[in-house]
Amino acid sequence: AVELPIKFTPQYPGRYPCQILLQSSYDIRVYLIECVVNTDSTEAELEFVTPAYQAVIQDLPISNMSNQDWKLQAILEGHCFYGPPLIYVGPGETTQYPLMFKPIAECVTLGKLILQNETDGTEHIFGLKGIGRKPLALDHIVIDCQVRQITQKVLMVPNYTKNKLTYKEKPDLEEGLGLPRLPAVEYPEELEEPGSNPGQREPDTEWDLELELPAAEYPDELEGPEGPTRETW
Repeated sequence: AVELPIKFTPQYPGRYPCQILLQSSYDIRVYLIECVVNTDSTEAELEFVTPAYQAVIQDLPISNMSNQDWKLQAILEGHCFYGPPLIYVGPGETTQYPLMFKPIAECVTLGKLILQNETDGTEHIFGLKGIGRKPLALDHIVIDCQVRQITQKVLMVPNYTKNKLTYKEKPDLEEGLGLPRLPAVEYPEELEEPGSNPGQREPDTEWDLELELPAAEYPDELEGPEGPTRETW
């Protein structure tokens, strides 16, 4: 056996197919060689900035200049990042990969997206940084009510986490919102009336109303708060 040294010096990541033809007076041999080159560094650094509970989506274009169908598997690292687990790109086509960042609190989180091409073995790597700002108001509510009449309004409070949450209501109105007042208590003349009626509250009195929310439940194939998305870390 005789060794045949081959030197390959790629300049860019990608798939490089080639042929080597060995020919003599008595024999002809053809060797098919395919080299796959991946990069160790990220192709791009992406930064997402959005208020808590608000989603922002960035479409990442993946172009297939080969003659084969591509199947790419997505590996997501980092909290609050979501995207489909697989995408398919046809020959000569460009497909958008929708990457979503939806924080559930004020935070700064780092992550990484790796798109592994199962057809030719190449990888697309993206560095991720997500910044969750102070959340916006969930809604603008107008309550039409009559003087001296109790008006009730049901507020839907979402829980996007997988844990039970406890909220405390702290109204900044003089009359307050939340727990209704108890009726005033009448005392006989021979009984001394307490300093304040149990059912009355002074305007500057502070009180809290605790609200417990159950954890959000998602099907096994869904990891994110919206749509068929997946998050891994």
